[in-house]
Amino acid sequence: MSLGWISNCARLSLAQFHKGLFVFCGKIAGYFLKNTREMNKKYPKIDFSRNKENDRVVVKAFKFSERMLGMPLAFLSDKKFDDSREELALAYMDDFYTRHEKEIEADLQNTKAEWEKIEGYFFAEVDRIFGGYAWPEGNYTGYLSIRSTFPRWINKKTFTFPFVASWLSNRRNPIRTIAHEMLHFITYPYLEEKHGLKSSESGSEDNSFWKFTENLNVLIENSLGWSEISKGRKSFPYDNCKEQYNKMKEIWDKNQDLDNLVVKIFNHG
Repeated sequence: MSLGWISNCARLSLAQFHKGLFVFCGKIAGYFLKNTREMNKKYPKIDFSRNKENDRVVVKAFKFSERMLGMPLAFLSDKKFDDSREELALAYMDDFYTRHEKEIEADLQNTKAEWEKIEGYFFAEVDRIFGGYAWPEGNYTGYLSIRSTFPRWINKKTFTFPFVASWLSNRRNPIRTIAHEMLHFITYPYLEEKHGLKSSESGSEDNSFWKFTENLNVLIENSLGWSEISKGRKSFPYDNCKEQYNKMKEIWDKNQDLDNLVVKIFNHG
C-alpha cells in the first residue's frame, strides 16, 4: 500500500471515504457473484423482455391519469375523452412500438447489460439489510414499458421498467426502477414469513403493510449504500404514506435495523 494512497484517503471526508468503501465492496461483490452464480443459485436471474401485450393489459387494467398516461397522452385525461381514451391510448402504443422497434430492442439490451454490472452490488446490499434472507425461488421477469408507471406483480415475480428514449434530456434510470421492484419481491415474504404480517396493496382496506414496503424502499434508496444505484437521485414517499414514513425514518436512522423497525412500527414481538 503506497504512501500516496494513504495521503489521498486522509484528505477525504468521512462520508466520502464511506461512500468509496461501499462502492468498492459492491464491485467486489459483483465480481464474486458473477463468477460463482453457477455454484450458488440463491440469487435470482432476471429475464428481461419486451412485451407490447403486457403494456396493453396494464393500460386496460389501471385507472387513467396524466401520470399513468405520460406526457404524450396527457391530453387524454380530459373528460371529453372518457368514451375513447382506452382506444386512443392503445392505438398510440401500437404505433409507438412499430415506429421505434429497433430502438426499444437496443434499449432493452443496454438495460440488461447495465443491470449485470450492478447486480452484485445490489444483492450484497440486500443481504446486508435483510440478514441474508433467502430470495423466493421462481422465475423473475422484467418487462420494458413505454408507459409512465411501472407496476409489479408479487406472486408472478413480474415487474415493469422504463424504456429510455434517446430524445429525452431528462432520462429515467431503469436500473433504479428494477432495484426498487426487486426489493418488493424479498420484502413481502420477509414480512409475511419472518414476522407473520398479512400483506396488502395500496387499495386494501388496511394498507399499512403496503405503506411500510414503499416507505422501506425510500429509506433504503436514500441510504449511502445505495449510491451506485440511485446515482444521486433522491426518493420520496407517497403523499398517503408520509405519516408512517416519518415514524419509520426516525427509527431507521438510529441503526438501520430492519427487524427492530418492523417490531416498532407494527407493535409486535
